[in-house]
Amino acid sequence: MCVKGSVFVNDTFSTEIHQIAQNVQRVCRQLVGRGLQSLPDIIKGCELPSTQVKQALLLTVQHNYVSAYTHRDEEGTRGARPPVAVYEANTDVMLQIIR
Repeated sequence: MCVKGSVFVNDTFSTEIHQIAQNVQRVCRQLVGRGLQSLPDIIKGCELPSTQVKQALLLTVQHNYVSAYTHRDEEGTRGARPPVAVYEANTDVMLQIIR
């Protein structure tokens, strides 16, 4: 256990934060490398459980590192599929942090 001031920071908590950060990195790397993708494509590419990918996407969307869009087939096409959420990395926002 680490002590920071009078607050105890549990090692498992810091380990969880580190794991979440690694998952966010993998998801961002997947989106930057492959471009616009659906959730199943991201899960396959990252080789992470869906709950971890969803958690990483939630964090990245909240911080504007990733944008979410609804992709629909063209109107009037027979057998049109239901709308699908797709995700895209906002590299401009990511690069602003580095500057």
